Amino acid sequence: MAEPVDVILPILQRIQADLSELKREMNGKFDDLTEKVGENSETLEAIQKYFYYQLGMTTKNEADIEAMQAEIGDQAAHRQP
Repeated sequence: MAEPVDVILPILQRIQADLSELKREMNGKFDDLTEKVGENSETLEAIQKYFYYQLGMTTKNEADIEAMQAEIGDQAAHRQP
């Protein structure tokens, strides 16, 4: 009759080998994922800069329009007797 260790040991060794292979595969995938996240972060930072620039320009334009409207209102008030 076979010893329990003789039956269980090969199974445990196969499990250990499978886990080692999975770990190697996952490390490679995590490296790829980290690289892609870094690339996407750079892209998002560039987009963020353009967004903030556009937001600033829009805010400035709105302030300019309000100032022009106030000036037009003042000139119109001076013209009326």
